[in-house]
Amino acid sequence: MDWEKRFKEKPAAAAFLATSDGKQRRAESDISEAAKRLDEANRNLVSAEKQKLAKSPQQLVTVEARGTERESRHGKAASEFAQLTDLVQQTRTQAEDWKTKRDPYQQPAA
Repeated sequence: MDWEKRFKEKPAAAAFLATSDGKQRRAESDISEAAKRLDEANRNLVSAEKQKLAKSPQQLVTVEARGTERESRHGKAASEFAQLTDLVQQTRTQAEDWKTKRDPYQQPAA
């Protein structure tokens, strides 16, 4: 019977959804922590370079240019993070759609 098959598939769909939720939370947490560490490392590096090169204005300009380059890379990383977050959300939506399609008796959320 078709309803028995669907009833047996429901736990697998729920487990898949729970696993994808956990992976999304872990990925978001890891990316957030990595971004924080990157910011701190950049600040420390720029500060150390500025202190070391403070005697030479030309060298200081070079250090500031490197800082600008790092900021640009950080912006790119933030953009990639946003793309990953969008991809995770799309995956979550697809999993929800799959779950709904697999369980035709599911009541719509109020």
